[in-house]
Amino acid sequence: MTASPFSAGLQTIQESASLHGIVVFGLSLDEYKTIVLRHIFAGACVSGPDTKGCFACSHFAQGFTSAQEMIHSAFKIIGSATSS
Repeated sequence: MTASPFSAGLQTIQESASLHGIVVFGLSLDEYKTIVLRHIFAGACVSGPDTKGCFACSHFAQGFTSAQEMIHSAFKIIGSATSS
C-alpha cells in the first residue's frame, strides 16, 4: 500500500498509520496526516522502539543506518518534489 499524506483520504491515512504501528482512533484527516508525517520526519521507522515489526516501518527503514540518515533523505525528497 502506498499513501501520500498530501492526497490520501481518511481511511487510507488510517491504514497507513496502522502499518507504521500508530494505533489511534477518532482523529480528523489533518490530525492523522500530522501524526504520520511527524513519525516519518522524526526517523521513528528506524529508531522507534515500537516499530520493529511494523510492515511500513520495515519498508521505510530499509537501507538506512540511522534515524538521521532517514530524516535527511525524507527532507531531500520533499524539497525536490514538484507540485504534481
